[in-house]
Amino acid sequence: SSKKFFQISELLRCSATEICKSHFHMRCLSKYALNADDEYKTLLFPIQGQCPKCGMTYLWGELVRDQRILLAVNKSNSNGTLFNMIPRGKLTKM
Repeated sequence: SSKKFFQISELLRCSATEICKSHFHMRCLSKYALNADDEYKTLLFPIQGQCPKCGMTYLWGELVRDQRILLAVNKSNSNGTLFNMIPRGKLTKM
């Protein structure tokens, strides 16, 4: 079976990683948060939002910083290509 994989660079994860463990496409999460605050037509990215799965409030900048840390760890790892990929089934659908 051919599973689709997404690069970590395309994803953001919920800041409540200990309890939620959800990953989202950056654009989808941005759109979700902007629609919730009725700012979709005026902003590209939200200042803050709520996780669609657990409801935890996050700051957009914190999610992006977390993603950059993951990318830096991934760049320093040379153990194979699957380290930086997440199976499609692990993504939370909105």
